[in-house]
Amino acid sequence: MRLDWVQPEDLLPHELVQSVAEGRDTSAVAARWVAAGGALDVPAGGASDGGVSGRLRELARDLLAELDAMPRASAIDA
Repeated sequence: MRLDWVQPEDLLPHELVQSVAEGRDTSAVAARWVAAGGALDVPAGGASDGGVSGRLRELARDLLAELDAMPRASAIDA
């Protein structure tokens, strides 16, 4: 199934939840997102109802890249 319609601002809250489950400390990323006006709640349908500014969308892309670059706890413990 292709999900190319999903926007970075929709993916970020899901990735934050998954990253925490993988043992990553996401507190700094989450704080930056909220300070910029982003929401941490994960919509039940997967995607938010409304759009966001281009600035917030770009921040979501940057934060997703930061989360992707973080080592998992299992990688740190190995």
